[in-house]
Amino acid sequence: MITYVKAFSTSFMLALVVWPFLSAFLTLPILAGMFHRYHRLRTSAVLFVPLGFALYRWARWRSYAVIPAGLLVSLLIETSRLTGMWHLYPCSYRQFDVNDLMTNTLGAMVGCLIAWAYGLLVPVRRAADADDVNARPDLLHRVVTLAIDMVFVGIVTGTCAIGFAYWFHKTATPLPDGTFRLLGTTFSIGVIDKTARIFALLAFAVFEIWIPAAHRGQTLGGMFTHMSVETKARQGWLRVVFYVGRTLVLVLALQILGVGNGTGSNVFGLFGASSARIGWTAIAALALFWLVARQMPYDLIPGAVVGGD
Repeated sequence: MITYVKAFSTSFMLALVVWPFLSAFLTLPILAGMFHRYHRLRTSAVLFVPLGFALYRWARWRSYAVIPAGLLVSLLIETSRLTGMWHLYPCSYRQFDVNDLMTNTLGAMVGCLIAWAYGLLVPVRRAADADDVNARPDLLHRVVTLAIDMVFVGIVTGTCAIGFAYWFHKTATPLPDGTFRLLGTTFSIGVIDKTARIFALLAFAVFEIWIPAAHRGQTLGGMFTHMSVETKARQGWLRVVFYVGRTLVLVLALQILGVGNGTGSNVFGLFGASSARIGWTAIAALALFWLVARQMPYDLIPGAVVGGD
C-alpha cells in the first residue's frame, strides 16, 4: 500500500491530505448560513416524519389520510400558538407560521414514503387475531401489559380521589383546630389521602384480580397485548392461590411508587418511608428470579401447561 502511494507525485499527495480540511473550511460557512436561516423549518419537518411513519406503518392509515392528518396536527399547533394556548394566555406567544404548516405536512409525507419503502423490505406481519393469546409471555411483554393496567388504575384512582376531595371540601365543616366535621364525625385532612389509598387498592383489585379471573387471565392491558397472566390452567383453590401470590408480588413491586424519603403518603406506599426501598428490592429479586427460572414465582403454582402464541 505504501509503495502504491509513493507512485503519486508529492503535490497530489499533499492535495489528498489537505482537501478534506479545505472542503470543510469552505463548506462550513454555507452550512452555518443554511442552519441560521432554515433550522426551525427543517427541525419542524423532521419532527413530523415519525408521525407519518407511525400512522402509515403501525396504524395502517392510507397515504391520503396520513398527509391531511399531518396538516391538521400542524394546524392545531400553529393555532395554539396564535391563540395563546387557546386563551390560557392573554396573547399569542408565537406567530402563526404558514411555512411551518407546509414543512410539517411535508415531514409527514416523507415519513409516509419511508414507511412505504420500508414495507417493501420488511412486510407487515398479519395482525394477531382476537382469540390469539400468549400464555407464555416474556418479561418485556409482562412489563408493558402491567404498565397499561397501571394507567387504568391511575385514571380510576385519580378520578375517584379528586371527586371525593371535592365532595369533602364542599360538604364538611371546617373547625378552628384544622379538622373537619362531617356526618357527625370529626376528620383530619389526612382522610383524603387514606381514601385515595382505598380507591387505589380497590382499582388494583378490579383490574388485576377480578378482570383477569373473569377473562381467561387477561387484564385490560393483556387484552390489548394478547397476553394472559395465567401461564397454566388452574382450577379451584390452586387458581385462588395463584392470584393471591401474584397480587402479593405485584403489591411489593409497586412499592417503588411510594415515597422513599418521606412519609410514604403515596397511595401505593404501604410501608411508610421504606416503601420505595422495599419496592426496588422486590424488583431486583424478581429480575434475578426471571434470569434463573425464566418465569415469575407465582408461575410455579401447579397447573396444566397451556399453549403459547
